[in-house]
Amino acid sequence: MNLKSVLGSALPALSTAARCPPTGAVLPSPDLPDNYEPAGLRVNIDNLLEHASPTWNVSTTSFSVELTSINASFFEYHHTAATRSEHGVREVDTNTVYRIASITKVFNVLALLLNAPLALDTSITQYVPELEGREEYVEITLRMLASQVAGIPREVSAFDWYSERGLQLQELGFPAPDPQDVPTCDIVPDGACSRSQLFDDLLADQFSWLPGQRAGYSNPAYTLLGYAIENITGKTFEDILQDDILGPLNLTSTSLSPPDPSEAIIPVGAGEVLIGFDIGTYNATAGMFSTPRDITAFLRSILRNDLLSPIRTRQWLKPTVYAGGLTADIGMPWEIYRLSHLTPDGRPIEVYTKSGGIPGYSSMALLLPEYDMAASILVSFEAGSDPSVDLTDIVLASLIPSLDSLSREQAEKAYAGLYLDAGHGTNGANTTDATLSLVIDDGPGLKITEWTNYGKSILDVLAGDKNTTVEGLDARLYPIGDKNRWRMVVEKLVSENEDSSLPGGMCMAWFRVDQMRYASLSFEEFHFQMDGGVVMGVENRGMRQRLTKRT
Repeated sequence: MNLKSVLGSALPALSTAARCPPTGAVLPSPDLPDNYEPAGLRVNIDNLLEHASPTWNVSTTSFSVELTSINASFFEYHHTAATRSEHGVREVDTNTVYRIASITKVFNVLALLLNAPLALDTSITQYVPELEGREEYVEITLRMLASQVAGIPREVSAFDWYSERGLQLQELGFPAPDPQDVPTCDIVPDGACSRSQLFDDLLADQFSWLPGQRAGYSNPAYTLLGYAIENITGKTFEDILQDDILGPLNLTSTSLSPPDPSEAIIPVGAGEVLIGFDIGTYNATAGMFSTPRDITAFLRSILRNDLLSPIRTRQWLKPTVYAGGLTADIGMPWEIYRLSHLTPDGRPIEVYTKSGGIPGYSSMALLLPEYDMAASILVSFEAGSDPSVDLTDIVLASLIPSLDSLSREQAEKAYAGLYLDAGHGTNGANTTDATLSLVIDDGPGLKITEWTNYGKSILDVLAGDKNTTVEGLDARLYPIGDKNRWRMVVEKLVSENEDSSLPGGMCMAWFRVDQMRYASLSFEEFHFQMDGGVVMGVENRGMRQRLTKRT
C-alpha cells in the first residue's frame, strides 16, 4: 500500500477552481471533541495487520502509533509481536523504548538553533579541527550540512556491501577487494569507528555531489554538525541534549544511552544486538532512544513554540532544497511532502516528517502545522521491509480528511453567515446598505458570495479589476494567524485543464498580497470581532466598514 494508491480515487478533481490559496492553514485549526478519533484510522490499521504485505512479518513486528494535538495526545495504537526477544517488554505501550535512529537529526538541528543560530552560514572548518586547512571544506556551512546539500558521502564505513555480504557478491561477479580497502570499524558487532578513524576515511573519500549542487542524504554530515555544536558550547552532545531539550521538556525516557532492556521492545534478529550497541560517531546523527510518549511530547513542543520563538519555529518549518519530483522537498532536517487531493479543494497539504532506520528499528515523526497536529510511528522488526511507510500512508490518508472536515464544520458555525451594517463605519460615517456574506464551500478558506457598500457591489469592482465577471471571480478569506485577522485573496477562476507548468500558469497570489489599498489602508484585511469566543462582527479598515454578524 502507498499513499498514491490510497488517494488515487479519494476525491474528484474540480472542473474549475481557485488554484492559488496561500500555503499553510486556510481555516483555523480545529478544536478536537472529546474521544475524537480520525474516521477509519483504527480499522485501517487493523486491516493492515490482517492483510499485511508479504515483505514484512506481523509475528515479528511491533509498532506504536500515537497522534497528538497542540494540547495532548488523542490516539494510540500498539501492536506487540508474538515473536520477540524475551529480554524486552512483554507488551508495547506509550512508555516502551524504541531506537529512533535518524529522528535524532531533529534534536541535533534544534540544539544548533538554540545555541548558535547566527552560525548557520559559517564554515564547518571553524568548528572541527580535523577540517582546518582543508580547502574543499571551507565553503561548506552548517546550514548546508543540516540541509543535506554539502555533498558529504552517505556513509563512511557503515553498511558497506562487502562487510555485509562480500563473499556472496563475489560469486555474483563483484571483484575481490584489496584488504586495505575493507572497512575495519562501524561493523556490528565488532565496534564503532573512532573519531580519528572517521576522519581518516572521510578525508580520503570524495564528495557524493558537488557542495551546494543538490540534495544527497548523509549521516556523517550530522556527525560533523554534532562536533560543531560541541565546539561552540564546550559541552558534550549528550549534555547539550539534556540541558537544552530533554530536561526543559521533561523527556525522561529519551537519551543517547541504551535503556534497561526490560523497558524496551527488542525484536529478534539484528535488533537484539543493536538495542545495546554504541554507534559511536553516529550518535549525533542516529543514536537516540525514546518512547511514543516522549516523541509526541517533543513534537507538541515544536507546535507550541516551547523552545523557539514562533517566528523562528515558522522559519525552521520551511524547505531549503528540492528533493526531486514535484511534491517533495528537504529542510533542516525535514523530509517535506505536499500532498494533494486529500481535501475537497485539492490544495497541497504540507507534511513535515523525519524518518529513521537502523537494523531492527524504524521510526517516523510527522508534523501537520496547518492543523496543529503531530504523530509518531515507532517500529521494531526482524528483517526485510517494515510497515512504517504503510502506517504513515494510512495515518495521513485518514487524519487529514478528518481534520479538514472538522475545521470546515467549526469555521462554518463560527464565521459563515451574513454581516450587516452596524449603523456607522470606522470613521463614524453612515454606511447604509453595507453587507458581507461568507460561506464554507468545497474551496479553501471562507468564500465571499456578497459584499456591498453604499448599496454597490464591491465584487463587481474586483471582477472588473480581474477582467472577468462576478461568476468568474473567486474572493476568499484566509486566517493570518495573528489574533482574529484574516486576509482576502482574489483570483480569477481557471479551467482545471489550464497548463500550470509554464510561467504563465503559475500561482501569483503570493506576489499580490496586500496590494489592494484604499486611502492608505488595506481593504484585503478583515478583523473579526469576538466576545467570549463567539464572532460578533467584522471590521474592514480599508473600506471603513464595521459590520455585525446576524444571528
